Amino acid sequence: MAQLLRTFGELITLATLGIPPAVLFCGLLALRRERSGRRDPGATAICDVVLVFAACCVLYLVGKPIPGQASTADLTPGTEIADAVGELPSWDPLWQAAANLLLLLPIGALVPLRSARLRSVSRVAGGAVVLSSTIETTQYLFLTGRVAATDDVVLNTLGATLGALLTRRWWARRRRELVFCDIPAPTRFRTLVPVTTAPVPATRSGPAWDWHRLRRVARPAGPVLAHSAFRTGKVLAGTSRAR
Repeated sequence: MAQLLRTFGELITLATLGIPPAVLFCGLLALRRERSGRRDPGATAICDVVLVFAACCVLYLVGKPIPGQASTADLTPGTEIADAVGELPSWDPLWQAAANLLLLLPIGALVPLRSARLRSVSRVAGGAVVLSSTIETTQYLFLTGRVAATDDVVLNTLGATLGALLTRRWWARRRRELVFCDIPAPTRFRTLVPVTTAPVPATRSGPAWDWHRLRRVARPAGPVLAHSAFRTGKVLAGTSRAR
């Protein structure tokens, strides 16, 4: 527990202080998107703010140097996990492993909801591998007192994949809606909607002269004209003939 407080004590304090501004910004963002007519303004605003908040927390954790120590690398898979299991009476290694597992879990859960390109568990896992490998390499090259380990990459990837699986019910549904909207319906399944034109003012010239007679009423457009108007999206005015 002491190791946990030394590692995450400052982060907990900063995160607590950052919650009220994040809530205020979330409300303003939702209000702006609602006025602009965006879809699901409240849900998207919450998702974006939480995603940025989680990314800032991750950036603080991975970018904090430990003075007085040299950075080391441990490229043997399973070393840290075996040490954590071997020291079960002590909870500090388990807290470290749990922190690496939860590090990218919020990002893996929220990114598929906001990015159509990453709405796949395999893509989220691949992106987590690249991101975690970049973090470990940066810590080893530019920071002091950090340990670049293969187990960290494995745990981070597992956490991001778990997060994507937790929210798969929602982003998989949005992916199906996106696919169905992008594929146009075949022509033979389209409904022929009759085209109705606005009444033309009665005058003595042109086709509108028929409206001056009480028994001369314009017919609605036929199926051919309606089909053409449906495909082109234009209203064909003046094409009806009198009875």
